[in-house]
Amino acid sequence: PGTTELGIVSSDGIRIWNPSQQSLVKWLTQSVSAGVTTTCWGSRAKSLAYGTFGGEVVLVDVEADETIWRISVPSERPAEREVSGLSWEPQDSRLAITTLDGTILIADGETGQITDTILPPANATAATTVAWHASGDWLAAGYDSGIVSLLNTETWEHEWVHTIGAINVGDLSWSPDAELLVAVAEHAFTFTVAGEM
Repeated sequence: PGTTELGIVSSDGIRIWNPSQQSLVKWLTQSVSAGVTTTCWGSRAKSLAYGTFGGEVVLVDVEADETIWRISVPSERPAEREVSGLSWEPQDSRLAITTLDGTILIADGETGQITDTILPPANATAATTVAWHASGDWLAAGYDSGIVSLLNTETWEHEWVHTIGAINVGDLSWSPDAELLVAVAEHAFTFTVAGEM
């Protein structure tokens, strides 16, 4: 949540590390499933969400090493249920979940209940990453087909879709002033999108 702790995922749990003191703060093992693929800190103190190869998303209370909620990702193609990315809305009321079947799921932050399912834009395949805009009004999504899209979070419509090439979009990040979106693939591409919103 702040700059003092780092979550490190391994096959035997999640380690919470304090880089400035070079010390292990906590080692979560009780609440961690095998095959963790991605993690995302909540802005509330000590909550960490993680996704798995098997299609689970879990919210953990880091202090207590206890599960707050656990959900299974619904999919018509179980082999593609893998959770590839997570991103909290700025107020932590919703969690965006990307899956290899191309859908983006929106879960209620308190209960984990899936409230919305967003299908990919035309020609997009597996959803690989998501990033909420600081306002909470936009959600950027990246796909392994090289597509980046901006979703209006009121309607869940793909308002802006851009292809950066036939390459996997591995990560998305908004600039601190929330005017630029960086999509990272085999090369880094920066899009000015503030004028588009």
